[in-house]
Amino acid sequence: MGKTIKVIFVTLMTLACLSEPLFSQATSQRVSGVVTDQSGVGIIGATVLVQGTSNGTVTDLNGKFSLSNVRENATLLISYIGMLSQEIKVDKRSVYNIVLADQAIALNEVVAVGYGVQKKASLVGAIASTSSKELQRVGGVSNLGSALTGLLPGLTTIQSTGQPGMAGNPIYLLME
Repeated sequence: MGKTIKVIFVTLMTLACLSEPLFSQATSQRVSGVVTDQSGVGIIGATVLVQGTSNGTVTDLNGKFSLSNVRENATLLISYIGMLSQEIKVDKRSVYNIVLADQAIALNEVVAVGYGVQKKASLVGAIASTSSKELQRVGGVSNLGSALTGLLPGLTTIQSTGQPGMAGNPIYLLME
């Protein structure tokens, strides 16, 4: 009988030790809200991510988002191109209205590329540029394609019609 009591006691203690972490974990909840700019307009495509996880979403056409399985005390990371990112601590609330502020960028420090914006210092590759003065000097053209003809290396324009007023030149970039 004494051996049976010891086995039961050890079993109960083991179960108590194993079940403690289950009860001490924070509960997860559903978090939703709206991400807007400073004028109150919903931001389409802003990223809302739970820090340290892959749990995230993108805002809809009205700037609304919804995330499930978010633990209390988690941190939400909200970001959008051209806006200052924010970190929000999750508390007992389930609805968050987040306002992102514009991020001032010095235009001489960034370069617009075909897939986003990069800092000028980190850009790798060949850059061809022209100025508005050079485009004005061309004169007598009806569209940008005609104005850029011959100004930039690797840029080819093709006159597809001889009809007056129909100089819709397609622009081709040659990559080597």
